[in-house]
Amino acid sequence: MAYMALSVAIKGALADNHSKNIHTIYPSMNGEHYWAKECAIVILRNEARLQEKITVAHPTNCYGDLEAATGLVLVGLAAYDLLNKHPGSASHLVYSASDDPPCAAVHVEKIDAQQFVTSQNRS
Repeated sequence: MAYMALSVAIKGALADNHSKNIHTIYPSMNGEHYWAKECAIVILRNEARLQEKITVAHPTNCYGDLEAATGLVLVGLAAYDLLNKHPGSASHLVYSASDDPPCAAVHVEKIDAQQFVTSQNRS
């Protein structure tokens, strides 16, 4: 049941992404084998939008299980990585899940600052 909820969340997060530009997945895995299987399912179901050599970041090895704060921390780490390690365009997929169906996913993408300013001026 939780797999279905996560699939829906990821489908929503990637709805506007039509290219294979997801460089890294930031999952909420905490080291239990169940979450590794879940991440493998995410990769298989979404491989059309993932780069061929996808990276799976697993930062909980460094800080442990943050519970409800996990999603926010993963988004921050993904954004930091995009700003500091990827000179060109790239994007990451962040998702957070639990034993129960509530879960969330977000597509974190680096955009050109000039493009952002231009689009803001049109509004």
